[in-house]
Amino acid sequence: MALLSLLDRDRIIAKPGFNRWLVPPAALAIHLCIGQVYAFSVFNKPLTKLVAVSELARTDTLRLLSQSKLVDALTAAPSDWSIPTIGWVFSLAIVFLGLSAAVFGAWLDRVGPRKAMFASAVCFAGGFFVGSAGVYYHQYWLLLAGYGVLGGIGLGLGYISPVSTLIKWFPDKPGMATGLAIMGFGGGAMIAAPLSVKLMNIFHLMHNGLSMTGTYVPLGHTYIIYMLVGVFTVRLTNPGVQHRGFFPAEQPERHEAGAPCSGRASGGGRRGRTNKGGAATAIADCWRSAMASSPRPRASTVAATSPSRSSSRPATRSCASGRRAVACRPIFTRSSRPRT
Repeated sequence: MALLSLLDRDRIIAKPGFNRWLVPPAALAIHLCIGQVYAFSVFNKPLTKLVAVSELARTDTLRLLSQSKLVDALTAAPSDWSIPTIGWVFSLAIVFLGLSAAVFGAWLDRVGPRKAMFASAVCFAGGFFVGSAGVYYHQYWLLLAGYGVLGGIGLGLGYISPVSTLIKWFPDKPGMATGLAIMGFGGGAMIAAPLSVKLMNIFHLMHNGLSMTGTYVPLGHTYIIYMLVGVFTVRLTNPGVQHRGFFPAEQPERHEAGAPCSGRASGGGRRGRTNKGGAATAIADCWRSAMASSPRPRASTVAATSPSRSSSRPATRSCASGRRAVACRPIFTRSSRPRT
């Protein structure tokens, strides 16, 4: 299909002049959405009072309370889920985050970040939609399959795709690149928590647990829209093209035989900044190159002969020792050492 061909790896290779600082916003669009998993605790109490809320009469004055006060005022019904039971939904999502990241890592390198991020958006939003059906029908297995399994796979794919892409765009600043992505993943809870509470307060008057269903469905639609923005703005580096803002570290030149090794190392940067930690590496490479380019001395023998008793007997020794030439000295045995 023509639409799916937009997800191919060849379609996202950056053109000459592309600014690499446009890639972090695409990564943040993904991580700010999947970071919602850390705000799952705001659903704990409402999910444990679904049946109790649905059994309230439409004329009950408790319905006039806000969502949080209504949940605190009610006693859980016998068929309601417990807090430990709800906790397994979050745990399963985190487990599938790690499993999917490990299983689909090679697939990500093969197909590129756009297709992986698209799959992440579909799975993560689909987890909300399937989970909302589990909440509406009060089916625990649907909530596990939706938010726990399907949403967890979306978490794993969405976690590794931006990180690997940012590291390729910022080889000179790998720590900053990783920190940008992780910042979005952690900061997603700061947005998701108040947003979820606001949506629950809007839908809390609905019957039969529709307050939670009305929260999950808008969240799923919102997250898939913002994640698709990151999907279609991400780009891959082109190794043979110089991009704006991209200053790769300079490689140390090959050392010529007889040239002295300098204690300074050339580094990348906009203004010729030195590469931190690269001086020692450059010097070591220089010495290795110098030793490799120097000719190997042939093994020679040194013989000392004399008819006199005080002279040494013939002895031999190789003058070659690896790549470094050593001075040749006669070897004396104990019985042939000159007497004084």
